[in-house]
Amino acid sequence: METREDGLLPSQAFTTAAALLPVIDRKVVVTLRGGRKFFGILRSFDQFANLVLQDTYEKYFAVPEKVYGEEYRGTYIIRGENVELMGEVNLDEDLAAIDYEEKNGVTVNGYKKVEFAEAKKLALKTMQKEAKEIKAKNELLMGI
Repeated sequence: METREDGLLPSQAFTTAAALLPVIDRKVVVTLRGGRKFFGILRSFDQFANLVLQDTYEKYFAVPEKVYGEEYRGTYIIRGENVELMGEVNLDEDLAAIDYEEKNGVTVNGYKKVEFAEAKKLALKTMQKEAKEIKAKNELLMGI
């Protein structure tokens, strides 16, 4: 592997947890295995990609019904092996959506806010239905 003039490795070499350094102290969304989604400020991580989020909200989105629910979780620790996806939140769009929601009762994407328990129930129902459809398709393919 080639090194730079300053003796450091090229930036693409950081395919480990060190790749999270640029996202420290920024708002992120973390999707876990099983579909849970957390929005919060990434404060820390370790070599196993275990994460510490501050001011965390857990959110469920029920896509067919166009509703979502959120619940405040505070400081939250997430085990790295459960992380399926993580990305930085665009704060300009996030703040615009919050302002729009407060004025109109609906988010920019057309999702209506409902109680957390109701959104969770609807979202889990949808995920279970999708899992059954995938299982049926796989069984069909295995039979061919």
